[in-house]
Amino acid sequence: MSFRKVGWVYEHANFNLKDPNTRIKNIIHTNMQSIGWASEMLPKSIKEFEHNAIIFCSLDEITLRMINYCKSKGIVTIFHHMENIFGLPLQDQVFKSVDAIFCSSANLAYTTETNHGFGKCYHIDDPADDYFYQWNSFNKNTDLTAVYSGGSSYLAEMYRPHVEKAGWKYEVLTYPNDGRDYFRETDDYEGNPYWWVEKYRKAHVSICAHDFVQGINKSAIKVVTAWANGVVPVAAPIPSYRSLIEHNINGYLYHSFEDVTRVLTYLSDRDKLYLTLNRLGLQAGRYKPHAVAVRWMSLIDYLCA
Repeated sequence: MSFRKVGWVYEHANFNLKDPNTRIKNIIHTNMQSIGWASEMLPKSIKEFEHNAIIFCSLDEITLRMINYCKSKGIVTIFHHMENIFGLPLQDQVFKSVDAIFCSSANLAYTTETNHGFGKCYHIDDPADDYFYQWNSFNKNTDLTAVYSGGSSYLAEMYRPHVEKAGWKYEVLTYPNDGRDYFRETDDYEGNPYWWVEKYRKAHVSICAHDFVQGINKSAIKVVTAWANGVVPVAAPIPSYRSLIEHNINGYLYHSFEDVTRVLTYLSDRDKLYLTLNRLGLQAGRYKPHAVAVRWMSLIDYLCA
């Protein structure tokens, strides 16, 4: 891998670490720097670049002008595509103009490239590095608590009777606006990520919703962050979750609300829950610091060749 100079153009030159999108990019950007690349944040006011590649994170006229300038100078342009934004203004123009699109979900990359006809789409998982890990020893005397980690309070309440039927406490963590569903956000109206919230850290199970129909493009970050926090993911069988979870090994997949009750009833045996959590401790260790940044760097190096 050769040395590259990379710039990130986002809404602000400095990251607001409480914002989930900027936090994810900040982890990648910081790890790039620590590994030896020149990675820097750039405001939209910059008229010229001296970089090998520029990563864009928003759709607007200024972004499009910057992309066209970069193309005239032979600078590689990349768009970081974290969610389903199809139909937003300028999306077609930006996606057709950049050299590559990096997606946080494999299914999102496939949809972007195949169904919508935008080539050069790459799937790069959201980073789950050591900074996330809050692995705690299991306390058999605590209440058994499941948290709902989705974006819809309406859907969350549909799970409540099935969770409580198994004898578990139930906490709902959703973004205030039900139209948003980032796992990294929570319900405190201040944009704090879930892993900052005490009641999440005390939970034993995370209901990784966005179920069978709505969730085909969702990133696997819910499962990864559950592992990293020592929480068992009980997840809908959408593609991004199935790619990571081995049922009854490092988490559980459910196909109905009744399945959720069965899984939680099984895990209400604290010895079985303890064994599952032990396996998850090993699972979280799969996600090494810098691993995601290295993949970004390898792809950027390939595109700059």
